[in-house]
Amino acid sequence: MSTVSITAVNFVLAPQYNYVDSYKDTFENTSVERGLDSLFSLELMGLTEEETFSDFERKKVKEFQNSVVIENQCYYVKLPWWEDKIGKVPSNYSVALAVLNRVFNKLEKENKYREYLDVFLEQEREGIVERIVVTREEYEKYVWIPHRPVYKTEEQSTTKVRPVFNCSSKPKGGISINEAAYPGVNLMGNLLQLLLHFRSNDIMRTVIHKMNAPKENFYVDNLIKTGNVPENLVQLYTNVVKRLEEGHFDLRSCSSNREELRHKIEKDGRMPQHHSQYEKVLGYNYDTKSDSLSLAKTDSDSGANTKRRILAAVAAHFDPLSLCVPVTIRGRIFISELWKAGLGWAETVTSTQQKSWQSLSKDFFSAQFLHLSKKVPVRGLYSKPGFIL
Repeated sequence: MSTVSITAVNFVLAPQYNYVDSYKDTFENTSVERGLDSLFSLELMGLTEEETFSDFERKKVKEFQNSVVIENQCYYVKLPWWEDKIGKVPSNYSVALAVLNRVFNKLEKENKYREYLDVFLEQEREGIVERIVVTREEYEKYVWIPHRPVYKTEEQSTTKVRPVFNCSSKPKGGISINEAAYPGVNLMGNLLQLLLHFRSNDIMRTVIHKMNAPKENFYVDNLIKTGNVPENLVQLYTNVVKRLEEGHFDLRSCSSNREELRHKIEKDGRMPQHHSQYEKVLGYNYDTKSDSLSLAKTDSDSGANTKRRILAAVAAHFDPLSLCVPVTIRGRIFISELWKAGLGWAETVTSTQQKSWQSLSKDFFSAQFLHLSKKVPVRGLYSKPGFIL
């Protein structure tokens, strides 16, 4: 049975929950069935309950905010911990060493070790990571963070390989760094709200000063702002660059559907360094010149013959706006039918089910080539809105 990678199943293997998942450290990241609920979740459609924060949560957030300082153009923060747990995290040296050996042997076999090593050497040169000196006798006194490489194949990706760190690593009977860390409250912007705002002709309300942008304009580290006033977008771009430079962050990927702003971004050397005609906008492909949206290109896996592989293929088509719902809803219905049939995750589907999936996978493949206008007229405004991302 082939291994299902995290990039293949997209949102199902890495969902952004609005609640604490107490089982996340129990199951492997490659456990597709763990993310099954997100495929049918109301959160995926933007239907969530209004969040309320306790006094304790507000206190922890305030403590974290107060710990942020800028020194020598670098940000320094104090990580929030559960005080009664952090001192009990044991050394996981033997576990980390086993992971290291496994990753090293695989990279050597695939002739990718040097490529992966260069990532860390580059980060060291840029001051992102630093070396520490630890004698062999002290190995068991430290907590180590195992890591492995993840490869990106999208054209828009300028970093094709990057390390992913596993802070859930722990020896048997111990607790991990993740368990000792205070997870904080959910400050994630509403993905559906941001996408709808992105498609609207809403005029920019105010010029953002020093990147103090409203929460609804951010999703993790992605800032997307629409507006019909090009001058405001240029000012926003200038403020963003200035604000990031204060923290020694070099803005390298910025774009717009406004020709005048794209020209300034390109002159500054901050246009995305890839050869694709599309930009990635919250999971969708966006063509800045035609002002159109399409689904991100994924492998429809027409040869999938188990429930696990079919689920991975269905979930790979990320479409929170339901632009292609006539196709994607059929995928969810098909998964439901496989579930009702009582098939195991690795069990081969019947020939009839296989033919149904092959037909459906063709529609999934074709859906990727549908281009829909980004613009959605709102309140009588029909001019093409400019935006910056």
